Amino acid sequence: MSGELVSKERIRGLWGRPFRGRRVQGGACSGGAATGSGCAAHGYTLVEVLVAMVLTALVVTVLATGIRSGLLSWRRLGPENLSEIFSYAVPTAFARYLECAATEATPWKGRDGNLFPLCGTPHGVTFYSTYGPPGSNRQGLRLIGYLYDPSRKVLEVYDVEIFEKEGVETDLLALSLGLLKGTENVGPPLSRYEDVTEFQINYGEVDPEDPAHQAVLWKDQWACEENLQLPQRIRLFFSVGSGSGKRVNTWVFSP
Repeated sequence: MSGELVSKERIRGLWGRPFRGRRVQGGACSGGAATGSGCAAHGYTLVEVLVAMVLTALVVTVLATGIRSGLLSWRRLGPENLSEIFSYAVPTAFARYLECAATEATPWKGRDGNLFPLCGTPHGVTFYSTYGPPGSNRQGLRLIGYLYDPSRKVLEVYDVEIFEKEGVETDLLALSLGLLKGTENVGPPLSRYEDVTEFQINYGEVDPEDPAHQAVLWKDQWACEENLQLPQRIRLFFSVGSGSGKRVNTWVFSP
């Protein structure tokens, strides 16, 4: 009789809840496991083991998928793709600054008729702009500078906030020229791009003798000391990278 009861309890322990210690064959078992052959030990049911295996397999699958996606993304950001990104991002940001370039019509500090010069060389340009990326703290009038060093193949971008002390008027022309020539300390650059193989700028004006006003006269310099107006056209030759990853683009802007 007792042997029959033990057999039923063991079957129940495999498919149902773990069986507890029971009084079997005249012996006594406490709630915990015992070493005697007359007491059943604690354990997990087959259903619980299967559920744990399924959950573990799901977690491992999710982790493996995430790691694989991360590795593929990292491989895509190779030298060729970085060159592609820079060749688009740098001129696009340059265009945004030029679209909001400050002119005589730009009010500043409650004064109208301010002159905001643009100073340019073949490898550098400085000007004033009111463009600020949405959500950033770079708002208001700012001095923008794109300075390229051909010997190091490095392009540095400056975005300097203009502060004016009370009662002291800022010399905008001297500040712009100082940044262009490297004589004005405005702090570290906002961005620095390496492996830039070409950054050349031309400055254009519409030919007044052209009746269709389509011909443009291009210059390598824009002397802001002599001409405080913005050029009508700016042409940028920009290339980054080398070998198969080299990207070359030509952009024309109308400030």
